[in-house]
Amino acid sequence: KEEPSALSSSSSSSVEAPLDFYAEIPSYELSLDEFEEFALARLKVLRKIEELRAQNITGAEFRTNLESTLKENLTTQNLTASKSFGTIAKPSAKEQSKLNQKIDTASHFILRAAYCRTEDLR
Repeated sequence: KEEPSALSSSSSSSVEAPLDFYAEIPSYELSLDEFEEFALARLKVLRKIEELRAQNITGAEFRTNLESTLKENLTTQNLTASKSFGTIAKPSAKEQSKLNQKIDTASHFILRAAYCRTEDLR
């Protein structure tokens, strides 16, 4: 039997699309370790984007580098805190994808709150 995940959303909205426009603020809880690790992982991704732009890398090479960086930093396989999500030992590809998208969304809103200068933008 699967145990509910700390990242399981109680809402009926499904996280299916690989591209998230961050329309909804996540309603799931994170531990302090998860919060910190997700924020740092997203910062690494943003730094890589900045680095690629500074080097004028575009197109397929940019996409390849970005996908590699995302896989290295914002996936459950590479995040220590994500091991505590309470999911089944070996999640299916679909479950893995949903967890990765929830990590992406959580990390987006963590940095959004940290870096936005006005309350309206948060």
